[in-house]
Amino acid sequence: MDVEIQHRNTLISFGALSGAGLILAFIRTWKWFSRSGRDIIDLPTIGKFILYIFGIIGTVLLLVTAGVSIYCLIFFKRQYDDSFLTNISVLENLLRIFLIVAFILKTIDIIHLIIRQSTIDIFFMDWERPKADNRNSVSVWRTYFAANELNEIQTFRRINVSFQLFLVLLVLKVINLENIACAQIEISVFSTNVCNRGYVLIFRTAIGFLTLLGTAIIQYLVYTIFYQRFIEDKIINFIDLCAVSNISVFILDGNYHGYYIHGRSPHGITDVNMKEILRNLYREENRMSGTRGLQNNSDEQIFIVKINRQFRRKYASLFQNYYVRNILY
Repeated sequence: MDVEIQHRNTLISFGALSGAGLILAFIRTWKWFSRSGRDIIDLPTIGKFILYIFGIIGTVLLLVTAGVSIYCLIFFKRQYDDSFLTNISVLENLLRIFLIVAFILKTIDIIHLIIRQSTIDIFFMDWERPKADNRNSVSVWRTYFAANELNEIQTFRRINVSFQLFLVLLVLKVINLENIACAQIEISVFSTNVCNRGYVLIFRTAIGFLTLLGTAIIQYLVYTIFYQRFIEDKIINFIDLCAVSNISVFILDGNYHGYYIHGRSPHGITDVNMKEILRNLYREENRMSGTRGLQNNSDEQIFIVKINRQFRRKYASLFQNYYVRNILY
């Protein structure tokens, strides 16, 4: 194994992917710039560009580390001898540095993601009409319930982390797939021999990455092909809940960009008893009432929203007046 060539190829791969990452960071920053409605490139724009670079470079470092490790595992595992660790030490040190820097950058990226999510505006619009000219007759519990369901699906993932860790431990420790990373050629996956010489860092990194990726892909495919189709789709269920509750959701992830879930019920009133709810659902099922979509004879309830400055100013003014009237006094 020519370590110098592998070392050089690793740096070349990192440089090439980093160049593509800079272009991707520029595109993301431009999208954020246009959605935020800024007119000039200011310090927040430059800071956003740097944060995007941190996240992308962290991903690039992980991909390069995984790619080099898998390459070494495939092509040099059978060529392993006593001089292998001495020759590979330089490359191992480089990959170790990559992992440390990637961990730091991805930590910053996660903090950036949390800050972005915490600054999103979410507004619930209740379409329910008051009864008997009493403006206070509309119950707020439907809105509370919809908001609670939205909070629950915000942490939803198609890949269950606990089950993911269980599968990884099962594959590595029970099936003994980690034996492939042992510094002994004679030890195989199902071998009962003990790995006395320890594990090679590069081989172990490759096995860990392949195990994590493989189990994640299996979970994702099972969820999208089977669970989401035949058991439940949490996003669709939330949209149905909004329609049954007569509540729309307006989400702004930028100053002039957001999403809209149209939940206005075609029946007009949904704060009714169980008999009326079942009757309304029966009418919808048999096309005896209007559709749930925003437009006539349409079932489209999810929209990407791009607003103008006038709408944004009016939106901010309404919230400020509400805050002053109901919170401060």
